[in-house]
Amino acid sequence: MSQINADLRTQNALFCVNPLHTISRRTPHSLGAWRFYKMR
Repeated sequence: MSQINADLRTQNALFCVNPLHTISRRTPHSLGAWRFYKMR
């Protein structure tokens, strides 16, 4: 369980550091989710 949490924290950190690179590999639907996330 702790390993899964560590992986999630790593992914979150990478996403925060380089969100545009992460978004560029995803679909427009995920981009819409990112906009919604930023507007929260």
